[in-house]
Amino acid sequence: MRNWQHIQDIKEVGAICVDFRPKVWHNVAVRKPLLIAMAILVVVGVASWGFMSQREPAYQGKPFSFWLDRYCWNFMASSAEGIKERNQAEVAVRQIGTNGLPVLLGMIKAANSHPWQDKANELLCMQSLISFRFSRRYDYRAAVQGFILLGANAAPAVPALIELLTNSDPDVREAATIALGAIKPEPEQAVLPLVQRINDTDGWVRFEAIRAIGQIHRKPELAVPALIGNLQSSNPQPAAMAALAEFEEGAKSATPILLAFLDNPIENFRTWATNALKRIDPTAAAKAGMR
Repeated sequence: MRNWQHIQDIKEVGAICVDFRPKVWHNVAVRKPLLIAMAILVVVGVASWGFMSQREPAYQGKPFSFWLDRYCWNFMASSAEGIKERNQAEVAVRQIGTNGLPVLLGMIKAANSHPWQDKANELLCMQSLISFRFSRRYDYRAAVQGFILLGANAAPAVPALIELLTNSDPDVREAATIALGAIKPEPEQAVLPLVQRINDTDGWVRFEAIRAIGQIHRKPELAVPALIGNLQSSNPQPAAMAALAEFEEGAKSATPILLAFLDNPIENFRTWATNALKRIDPTAAAKAGMR
């Protein structure tokens, strides 16, 4: 995922660092924007809390987003306490299960559905008393983690995720492709929409679509030609070779292009082509001198 500094992003969200500086209040140029920013925070905070507490499913008295935030915060924890909190949060997310899908979908859509956040951030940046900033990146990344945790149990969200594949925001499209790869839905539902994303205008969406196709590895009649097409393009991706390998003998039509990549000057391409050939066409691999 683009600029994946997961823990750093998550720690930025909701971290309100208050530095009391009385002299700020005597600065007329700062006072008005500051009051406006604080008013926005109060109104948004109260409204959001009221909405989320009424709409979100809960576990042990705490809402779904609380547990998801706790899981993401401790995603890479190595301490005993952090690992314990992450495990508790994982249990909570799985227990809430499909009841949390509307929340996850809303978090992905939030990447481009709240323009007021940008304005609020502008106002907040005009003062120095409150360091809180709204982060659009956090929501969709946390939602991706939720879908990964739920896996196939999140299948009811597949139609909505497929619809998001054509969203105008590349962050939304990328998150939807990752979620679909984690769910591994029925191929009749997802393979064709994902194949269409291989030619997306955004490079990260293309990459994640290729990965998701490999994770599902069904309907080779649709997927394999599209992956071969990527390798024949001016911007081939090693991920396409890894995805083809998941189809094994079902991707034998890719053998010629993979053999051609054995002479590629880029070592990474040669390595991926070698690994893919061993799974797709062992005979051809043996003839090429591979063990």
